Formats: sequence, C-alpha cells, structure tokens
Amino acid sequence: MVAWLSVSHHYFRWTVKVRSDLDDCCCRVLAEQAERAMKDQQTLLEHRESELQSKEEQIRLLEDQLSSLKRGSEADRDELLKLRATVAELDREKDELQMAVDEKTEQEASRVDAVAARVSDAVCALSTVNS
Repeated sequence: MVAWLSVSHHYFRWTVKVRSDLDDCCCRVLAEQAERAMKDQQTLLEHRESELQSKEEQIRLLEDQLSSLKRGSEADRDELLKLRATVAELDREKDELQMAVDEKTEQEASRVDAVAARVSDAVCALSTVNS
C-alpha cells in the first residue's frame, strides 16, 4: 500500500505539473493571441487615423474653395450692381437725348413749315403780279 501511495503521490505531482505546464502553455497562447489582436487593432487604428487626416484635409480644401467662390460671387454681384446702375444712367441720358432730338426735330419742322409758307406766299404774290 505504501508503494501504491508513493505511485499515487508521484502521479498526483506529475498531473499537477502537467496541468501547470498546460496552464502556462494556454496562457502563452492567449497572451500571443491578445498581442496579435492588439497589433491588428493598432494597425487598424493607425489606418483610420490616416483616413481621418486625409478627409479633414479634403474638408479644409473644400472650405477654402467655398470661401474663394463666395468672394468671387460677392465681387460678381457688386460688379452686376455697378453695371445695372450704369445701364440705368445710360438709359436716362438716352431718354434726355431723345427728348432733345425730338424737340429739335419739331423746331426744324416748324421752320421748314414757316419757310414753305413764305415760299408759297411769295409764289402766290409773284403769280398775281405776273397775271
């Protein structure tokens, strides 16, 4: 029986050692898996950070373009307002000139009518003198 207890004790120690070795091995495997998973997540995080920086740069560029377009639009609007004011001024001047031309035309027509009446009177007077 002592031999059996000695074998049993020996077997128990061997089982404990095997379990300890298995636990150590499992811990190493789990640690390696955790390390790999952490590295994978770190790589993914770095990739996402790079993508984020790229997108932020694109946003900055688009905001700059938008600001530039707004400034150009404002300048165009100001130029349009100036052109409309110029067109209005030219229309007013054209109307004034047209009124002056119409007045001069009426005056000239009156003079032509007066001259025609005098010529007609002179022709009538000559024809009565000659008759």
